[in-house]
Amino acid sequence: MTGKLLIEWLNDRQEKISHRQILLVSGDAHWCEQQLSTLIGQLNTSSLLLSDSAIFNEEPNKFEISKTLTNQATGSSAKQTRGQRQCKISQYKQHLGTEYGVVIYNAFDGLKPNALYAIEGTIGMSGLLVMLCPKLESWAEYEAKAQGIAFSYQSQHKKSLFISRMINCFMQDESVALLTSQSSHLPFTFLQSTVKHDLVNKGLNEDQQAAFNGLLTAAQSKHSVGLIRAMRGRGKSTLLGRLAFDLASSNSERPVYISAPHFNNAQRAIQEYRALVKNIETESKSKSKNASQDSDINELKYIAPDQIFNLPQNSILLLDEAAAIAPSILLYACQNFKSTVMATTVAGYEGSGLGFNLRVLPKLEKLGLPLFPYELSIPMRWHEDDKLEHLFAKIFAPYPHDSASHSASHSVQRGGSELIQKNRKSPAQQSSHFIHVDKIWLVQHEAILTQVFGLLIQSHYQTTPDDLMRILDAEDYFIFVLANTKQLSHLECCVEAVAVVVEEGGWEQDIDKIVIEGVLSAERRVKGHLVPQNLATALCDEWFIRAKSWRINRIAVLPEIRLLGRGKKLLQHIKLVAQQNELEYLSTSFGLTSELFNFWHSQAYSLNKIGARRDTSSGEHSGIMICPLTNKALEKFSACTEIFSNDMSYLLDYVIQGNAKDDSAVFIRELIKQHIIFSKSSLDNEAQSASINGHLQQVKTQTSTYYCKESSPRSITEKAHLLRVEQFLNGRRSFSNAAASIYFYTRHDSENELLQIFNSAHQKHRSKEHKLATMKDLRSKLKQLLQV
Repeated sequence: MTGKLLIEWLNDRQEKISHRQILLVSGDAHWCEQQLSTLIGQLNTSSLLLSDSAIFNEEPNKFEISKTLTNQATGSSAKQTRGQRQCKISQYKQHLGTEYGVVIYNAFDGLKPNALYAIEGTIGMSGLLVMLCPKLESWAEYEAKAQGIAFSYQSQHKKSLFISRMINCFMQDESVALLTSQSSHLPFTFLQSTVKHDLVNKGLNEDQQAAFNGLLTAAQSKHSVGLIRAMRGRGKSTLLGRLAFDLASSNSERPVYISAPHFNNAQRAIQEYRALVKNIETESKSKSKNASQDSDINELKYIAPDQIFNLPQNSILLLDEAAAIAPSILLYACQNFKSTVMATTVAGYEGSGLGFNLRVLPKLEKLGLPLFPYELSIPMRWHEDDKLEHLFAKIFAPYPHDSASHSASHSVQRGGSELIQKNRKSPAQQSSHFIHVDKIWLVQHEAILTQVFGLLIQSHYQTTPDDLMRILDAEDYFIFVLANTKQLSHLECCVEAVAVVVEEGGWEQDIDKIVIEGVLSAERRVKGHLVPQNLATALCDEWFIRAKSWRINRIAVLPEIRLLGRGKKLLQHIKLVAQQNELEYLSTSFGLTSELFNFWHSQAYSLNKIGARRDTSSGEHSGIMICPLTNKALEKFSACTEIFSNDMSYLLDYVIQGNAKDDSAVFIRELIKQHIIFSKSSLDNEAQSASINGHLQQVKTQTSTYYCKESSPRSITEKAHLLRVEQFLNGRRSFSNAAASIYFYTRHDSENELLQIFNSAHQKHRSKEHKLATMKDLRSKLKQLLQV
């Protein structure tokens, strides 16, 4: 009976103009697969199946529905080539530039919010999203075991709060269709208008045309910065492709490039560009007697964000999904290229447009750069007031604003600034209350959840739907807030600041020794425990993964009250709670900028490690900063001070020096120089400690304590370097992970032969034979020097 109902419903939907919808097929896996078989037999449009399990044929990368499944549904294999594709859930990004009539997601393989939210954007007008899922009453427990996203090593939870909240959102939405073995709810979302939309709109709509004309004119000026902002599906990538084509056609002497966090994000614009080039070539050939005549327009080249510093300054640079690119890179592009056009999604998996508004636009204004902003509001890929878009925005990107797509409460819609202005006291005078938020309570109070996650979206451009699931579900994640009221349930409650804290380390003695040995030799890295694993690997000391610590994963303050000390006050409360829980140390890790470094240093966090590689999307080197809480932690970190200094010296001499031209790289180089002076000095000279930051009194006191300990830093230093080099000689540690310690021993070689070989190992563009010979010579010299 359910199969017949499903067929009738599908046929009715396909005969009329509908909004996009979601269909939940809920039950045991075998029954759900039977319904999928029925559904596939009725499709007359392109479809995509995301699944990792038995629904696949033996070669899933062929992107074809298996013959067995298709034959069951249709009685023949004739429909096998009807635009039906499939891929593993982890490969969803390969399809983000494509459009489908139906997308099927197999939630029995675990839910990955990033994938589901992203793939929703590929569903075209009147399309359908089908989710195969366990019975609703047991789905949350099922997901806790399936774990569609990664959680920390040995972390477990009995129930997924994210799934529970998502099911509640589904049940509250009248447009959601549900099919079970016992019942069905199959509503329709027909449009009132009887005029069918043109699904193959080859022209630009009103929004796009206005933006196109304005940006094209601006690009001809002496210096311009263009900006396109839009929700997903509004055609900003299509507009970028057309803009690139016209600019390339009219500026043959100025090369045009496109950049994005990932190549896949730029594909739609590149496809549009290529289609226009092909049209020109076709027209040219039809008019010319020479059929082989080609267009002289160059290919639109993609360039990774961290490589734009190498482009000539007369370049025209287009940046898609700019909100997911590091602000330092965007600002460099806007200042150094004659024409730059940025396009960004207002909110979504691509990055936070809200954070972009707060972190980039004010700096552009301060620099006095000519900005030409345009907004796209008319959907191109689906109808206006789309039901699925509203539902998914609420589930995956909850943040307070005035859109009807969010069911935030009256107090949240007004925003934190209005609540503060309503209070008679100024923001600086207002009292703030520290609250450890219960996550079960949080998912039941949507108004506060939108404030909490909204702050994270605004402040962290890489915040994703996966983060929301991890924050809600992981038992080692805690949420702390500062609010203007003692009770979060108060009608006038405003969340002023939020911090997400992750419990790390604390590995018990019964943990597999092979795992620990792998971490210590850099051969293995388990999920989570970011800082303890980094420190244990760098220092060859398992104390760092045994010791219990907290890492400040995220911290965000309401934009209207930043620089008033709310963030510092929140950190002070967290430190007090951590001490009460007898933790060894606090830590944080982030892309190093002068602003962030100064903030954390002012709170007595010391820099202990800088990543050797720049993050592709942020363009920044990551840094680890530590705040010891116990005497034992003080002893450990003091003993390792010389190791940290040596490793940073190596970065300065071989990795960072001259590696990039942007302000971020310049800051890192200066920071390392100053940090080396700071670490090696006894800090008797006040001027030396102040050279890094004007707020180091706490750090000065702590570091002076380090050098009063009886332990010998030098002996511990030599032991750690010797262990790293021995692991390298035994083939258990890579050259890149041992290089800093080899650098340490170059000072012990009076003949400088080791230094010469070491320098040779860093030469670029060497042949494979040269690399192997250098490594052989390096190992031989190290064995001779260390008498191993």
